[in-house]
Amino acid sequence: VFFCVYVGSCFVTCGKLFATLFGLAVAALGLMLHRWHTRRALLQLDDHQLRDIGLSWEQAHTEGRKPFWRD
Repeated sequence: VFFCVYVGSCFVTCGKLFATLFGLAVAALGLMLHRWHTRRALLQLDDHQLRDIGLSWEQAHTEGRKPFWRD
């Protein structure tokens, strides 16, 4: 059995639709993991390192404490 879905101005097979949705989910997960990792690393920086990247302790703390799903 062959299924098609109408999306925008073209037909997309369910296989392609699934692959696209799966790819978007993987990309979103990768972005969330990147945010978690970099925010945790930001919390580990000392005052000298924060000055090197142009952030105050308060800015680093605010960014580092954000949940990984927030931009």
